Amino acid sequence: MTDTCRAVYNNVHIHPTGTQTPCCAWPIDVPFDRAIAQREWESGTVPLGCTGCVAKESADSHSLRNKFNSKFAHNNAIQGVDLSADNVCNLQCLMCSSEYSHKNAHREQLFLGKKIAGATVSSNTVWKEIDWSTVKHIKLFGGEPAYSPGIQAFLLWSKDYIDWSTVHVEINTNGTLTATPELEAVLDSAAHTTVTMSVDGIESVNQLIRQGTERVLWDYWSSFTEDLIINTAVNIYNAPTLKQFENTVDTQWSIHWEMVSSPAPLDIRNMPADLKQLYRSCDLPEPVATWIDQPGEDLFDHFLTLHSAYNHLYNIDLQSTNPLLYRYINECNSKPVDWQTIGAEYT
Repeated sequence: MTDTCRAVYNNVHIHPTGTQTPCCAWPIDVPFDRAIAQREWESGTVPLGCTGCVAKESADSHSLRNKFNSKFAHNNAIQGVDLSADNVCNLQCLMCSSEYSHKNAHREQLFLGKKIAGATVSSNTVWKEIDWSTVKHIKLFGGEPAYSPGIQAFLLWSKDYIDWSTVHVEINTNGTLTATPELEAVLDSAAHTTVTMSVDGIESVNQLIRQGTERVLWDYWSSFTEDLIINTAVNIYNAPTLKQFENTVDTQWSIHWEMVSSPAPLDIRNMPADLKQLYRSCDLPEPVATWIDQPGEDLFDHFLTLHSAYNHLYNIDLQSTNPLLYRYINECNSKPVDWQTIGAEYT
């Protein structure tokens, strides 16, 4: 039998719209039937929704499947819940969409003539249908859980249904805001707390990529846990600066390098060969160096169009944040903003 993934037995991932999958890697447009997925694994077949994760295992040492298989006991009870109650966020990250930040809707309206999420704000209350009696792991994400009215509603509801002192809580936050009193109480009372902060580089680089960032509250969020994890979205804007960022990070914290693949022009695998060579000279962290060496498609013309659009919206200061890329762009022919091409990159 092919080694299974315990997520299809023991985990539920709740998308902002209320759609349920076994984990974040299962594409939302692939229907999920828990019983069918279990039978496929047990017969030696990788379920369609799991194929992308399995394929990534050869290049990414942080296998999501290995994480789930070591996390859960081997039974059929729901032991873990990943909860997004809405897509309400305080930032407009360049690699994100309105699926996970309602503030990106205006950008999509401009690029596509429509919003990816359909409605500006997506929300759900399907968490009321979960049997919480067997749940020992809860991950709160968004949107931004410290800003989310849906998460706040869940925390108020949970007082009558969840004994947080028996639960391992993980929160995925951009670290720019303090928590509500209810969220602080949960983080303080949980059996164990893990904080994963999405930070993409030194201050100016992070502010470029995560538009709307004014500060990162390192001391505040690290006060809740000894297990602070930094999730860094590796892309064309920040890759050459990541070694510098790594050297500034407290040695007791860990960094997970998350390789951006969408929008495709931000994927460092899809850069021109000569730009890849320039980036390699910057002493990239090992997982980044491995990723950039994988085959890709030269999408730099598409990136130039996308960058022009971002610059039009956000007045990006690339000269000080990534002078290597700034100089490389200046050597290319300037292109007008082609909104139709940008729309194709987002669909």
